Amino acid sequence: MASKIKVDQIQTADGTGTIALQNQLSGMTSASMPTPICGTMYVVNTWTLSNATVDIGASAELSGMTFNDTNNSLVIATAGIYLVSYMGWGSVTSANANDGVALEIHKQGSVITASSRAHPASTLGSEDNQEWTMSNTLIVTCAANDELTLVVSGLGAASGNLQGGQVTAYRL
Repeated sequence: MASKIKVDQIQTADGTGTIALQNQLSGMTSASMPTPICGTMYVVNTWTLSNATVDIGASAELSGMTFNDTNNSLVIATAGIYLVSYMGWGSVTSANANDGVALEIHKQGSVITASSRAHPASTLGSEDNQEWTMSNTLIVTCAANDELTLVVSGLGAASGNLQGGQVTAYRL
């Protein structure tokens, strides 16, 4: 047997008054919810690692954003604060345990949070053919038309491939 309690008023703790309740969602439907501003671009081609912007390819899911195929970047259409998540994975083709590499997100060509080094950095692996993965999530303030790119940096003697990855930005 299911039961239901309906409350439209709550009495204060001292009993001297009441608090009226309103249903703030009354009349809302999925049609009245705002369209999210978000975008995801995917690495679709195996890419030989180098200290450069990752060649994303032309795969993207966008809502209120665009993809700049020339710069391999996600273009922010509306200024705001964004949750930016990025990741990459691949394999080592020539290992060097002393070599470090970082996977960074850049905004307008510059690394975000360079001073705090808030991006993943690691060796690719100590043996050839090992697999690696890196990921991170940041809160980023973006202006309209800012471009976000995925960049590999710090690569020295080691070599490897980026076999997949993504960058997602969601306006908060």
